[in-house]
Amino acid sequence: MAKRTSNKDNLTKITGVGPKIQQLLNAGGIMTYNDLAKAKKSVVEKILEDAGPRFNAHDPSTWMAQAKELAKSPAKPKASTKPKTKAKTSPKPKAKTKPKTSEAASKIKVGELDLPRFRKIMKEMSSNVEDLTKLTVRKYQKDAKRDAEKLIKGMKRDLRRWTRMLEKGDLTTQDFEFLVKSNVDSAKMSALESSGLALIRLQAYRTSLFNLIIDTVFGLALKALK
Repeated sequence: MAKRTSNKDNLTKITGVGPKIQQLLNAGGIMTYNDLAKAKKSVVEKILEDAGPRFNAHDPSTWMAQAKELAKSPAKPKASTKPKTKAKTSPKPKAKTKPKTSEAASKIKVGELDLPRFRKIMKEMSSNVEDLTKLTVRKYQKDAKRDAEKLIKGMKRDLRRWTRMLEKGDLTTQDFEFLVKSNVDSAKMSALESSGLALIRLQAYRTSLFNLIIDTVFGLALKALK
């Protein structure tokens, strides 16, 4: 493991290193360009391997060389923070103004929500549900679609929160899958259950819904981590 230092460098400037991989490297004691430049390739590969299949596919062969070059680059001098003096003027009464942004817009600004991407996820998921019912339960297509839409609508608030946590690295893909599967397995499929669909086919449909949600979210939300 590399020796820890008190300062940190932005390792995401290295091609192939994203925010999550930077967290993994930091946790492994690699905090600066110098740390990474001096690290053995086998050590970096072990960090990625321990993080699971999502990360061990990355090739760190060039990271050490890139870090060495970045370590040579001189740091930019900090701009003077001394406030500029202004001519004194008589104070003007402050006019009351309305807030420039709504509460929802403010949340997006601070990163609590990422609504445009999430709306895209939900829209694609709805389209995929329709295709799924045609392929898996043709005879009970309307009932299956009704149950699936009810399930996804009920999970919407949690899905938005989990997706955001996933993108920020606060949830692993395995944790995300566990949470989604728990919700899908416990959800009532009232329409399909009353239609007389065999239990084994109902369970197969639940599994298909789980895979649909996972594939849709991972296909769109995780693009930001590549």
